[in-house]
Amino acid sequence: MLESVSRVRDQVIAPDHAEVANRFLKLEAAYRSHEDLISVGAYKTGADPDVDAALELRPAMLSFLRQGASDHASLNESCAQLARLAVQSATPRNGGGS
Repeated sequence: MLESVSRVRDQVIAPDHAEVANRFLKLEAAYRSHEDLISVGAYKTGADPDVDAALELRPAMLSFLRQGASDHASLNESCAQLARLAVQSATPRNGGGS
């Protein structure tokens, strides 16, 4: 996913959509950059706010990325779901993570 962002993406999507998509990609990148530490339990919550948010939202993020053959969502529904994830990632949390 991180490797497949189109060079023309920002020319074909709305600026608000690009903003929330960028936030999602930032969280995914943060998770991946710490994935080894996370998988062995060595990541300490609080070390990186983006990793903390990515850990907390991981199930929702994976759900957003995975669509079953019988699942259907319009572009507007997908954009709204992505925006909700971006808002949740920016909301202060009480702990969370691993």
